[in-house]
Amino acid sequence: MVGHLYCHRTDSPFALDKRERFCRCAKIGTMEASNPEPLPEPKKSRTLGFGVLVTIAFLGVNRGCSSVNASPSWIIGTAWFALSAACLVILIWLWDHTNRHNPIVRSALSLVVVGAIVASTYNPVREQYRKEHPSPSPTGVKIPPPPAPPSPVPPQTTPTLMVSPKPDPEAQLEFSFWPIGPDEHMIDTISKQLINGVVEVAITAKDVGTAQAENGQLWIQLCDACKFAEEPTGATMPPNDITVRRKRFDVLHMGSFFESTTLRIIPPEGILSFTIALKYSCEKCPPINNKNPKKLRVNIIAAEPTLLGLFKTDFSSIGGITDGGFNLPVTGGNSVHIDRRVLTDFPGKSKFLAFYISSSEYVFESCMALAGIARPMGMEWPVGVNTIGGDSASGMTSIKDLTFSGRVFIYHEWPLSNKQKADITETYAAKSLDVQFRGIDYLGMSIIRWHQDHDGKK
Repeated sequence: MVGHLYCHRTDSPFALDKRERFCRCAKIGTMEASNPEPLPEPKKSRTLGFGVLVTIAFLGVNRGCSSVNASPSWIIGTAWFALSAACLVILIWLWDHTNRHNPIVRSALSLVVVGAIVASTYNPVREQYRKEHPSPSPTGVKIPPPPAPPSPVPPQTTPTLMVSPKPDPEAQLEFSFWPIGPDEHMIDTISKQLINGVVEVAITAKDVGTAQAENGQLWIQLCDACKFAEEPTGATMPPNDITVRRKRFDVLHMGSFFESTTLRIIPPEGILSFTIALKYSCEKCPPINNKNPKKLRVNIIAAEPTLLGLFKTDFSSIGGITDGGFNLPVTGGNSVHIDRRVLTDFPGKSKFLAFYISSSEYVFESCMALAGIARPMGMEWPVGVNTIGGDSASGMTSIKDLTFSGRVFIYHEWPLSNKQKADITETYAAKSLDVQFRGIDYLGMSIIRWHQDHDGKK
């Protein structure tokens, strides 16, 4: 069969119009109608590739929006928007549902897509650009940014005038040696002679506070190696603390001085000075200052011993109590002044007497007269004193509970003959008293020992 055969091509993406969809194939020759040549099947588009393009397009739009809203660069946002537009245009030209359309239609669709992207992204890109490139003012002066909104002002409160309460009146004590200095100057350092191993000082206290001190107590503490040669008047010793004495008082008015207290102290040998620590308490006083007590300093001046000094300092290891003495009547209507001490042996729970006769006359008569009053005096004196003492082994004992041992020591400045001493000893023995004499011979031996101790150290 000779004729013309028209083939309908449906798989060509390059057909421009309807006429070109048909091609005329001239075949010369005879063709068997029963065995025509099979036509190739049209190619199917791959949906996966277009899905990737769509994904990239939406990712581009997202990144573009993120760039102009958060990123500091408008260029990055424009690039992402352009990439999104390109992906959508490619999709229009390759997608099965759009690639059959006329090229003019597909071009129009591409312009619509590009225009939509430009219209939707123009304002964000412009705002980002202005933020990065602020335009100068016409006068060349930068326009300041608009002021920040005012911060909320807290409600104003009227300040309340706080008046601090006046401190409560308080009693404060200051310590000094007695006598005090001119214009009531308080003295905290003094120089005293060491007589027979004893230093004698007097102390006082003054209320310098704004209230009177009531129901108070003083603490007097010596150095660790120091000792009391005798008990201070009106003082008591705390249990197991031989270097401390306590003294109570009822009232000390503002600006007034406490009665002076005499201290007879035995410092350790070889030292040049020592201190006395003082504390106090009362109802209107501040708390006790245990860490920083008031301290008074005593500088020691050595001196040769005297018989009166020996009378006051002997038996310092056990201590004693003295007073102003008494006048002893003697023959002829005369009297002799006698100083006295009661020596307290608290661990031995006993006491004994010591007398000092300063007169150069009536020494023998005085010794004989003392024999008649020594025992009752030793048993009853001191009256009205409630001193206690002792140690951890024997316990504490009151001076009222000490037993008079019958021992009597007589210090006399004027010598006695051997016969006078024998008569005095016999008289005392008849009254169950044991008398011992300490006169100028005893003083001479003490002076020799003192020079032996001090001259070698010069």
